[in-house]
Amino acid sequence: MYGERACMIRYGDRLICVDSSLPIFSMLGKKYTILIMGMLSGSREMATFNQIRNGIPDASARAISLRLREMEKMGIVKRSTYDNHITYFLTEEGLKLKESLKDFFTLVAGN
Repeated sequence: MYGERACMIRYGDRLICVDSSLPIFSMLGKKYTILIMGMLSGSREMATFNQIRNGIPDASARAISLRLREMEKMGIVKRSTYDNHITYFLTEEGLKLKESLKDFFTLVAGN
């Protein structure tokens, strides 16, 4: 390890170095981030706040609201009005991030 970077990921014969200080790593480690991304994936590409909250058991409204604002600020999630409801969906960057985490989602879901 050197500086803020750590060479820890082997991909074939390559060693990939990761800058652990990047904000995206902090965001992915926060409670509910991955679950919210999962809620905005697959068959439900957009969801209202209540759909997201109801889909994440034991999550407080405050925690979900805070996380959505943080994700929106990072450009992962976009807030919009659709059919007179405020909805959330993954941005292009959020979709790329979700795609890169696809194997993780599959592993966690046991599929």
